[in-house]
Amino acid sequence: MKERMGDEFVFTAHAKQRMRQRGISGVVVEWLYRFGEERYTKGAYILFFNKRAMKRLRKHLGCTFAKFESQVRNNYLIICNGVIITVGHRYKRIK
Repeated sequence: MKERMGDEFVFTAHAKQRMRQRGISGVVVEWLYRFGEERYTKGAYILFFNKRAMKRLRKHLGCTFAKFESQVRNNYLIICNGVIITVGHRYKRIK
């Protein structure tokens, strides 16, 4: 599932617009991609941070984790065929 074109992510225009509107940086997208939990639903994958994914991110970031924890905890991205469709903030639990 996790494949991208070279070293860059491929975003739809919608995803780029949502990143700007919702204040989600490219670094957070990278962390979601590398450390996020993934679930297949409705023809695409959703990547998000749960307790296990936050633990992986904490291990990677070390002592700087506390600075970013609240910024990344509730973010998600939806990816299909290696293209990021949208990003956002979740308000409900992902099952």
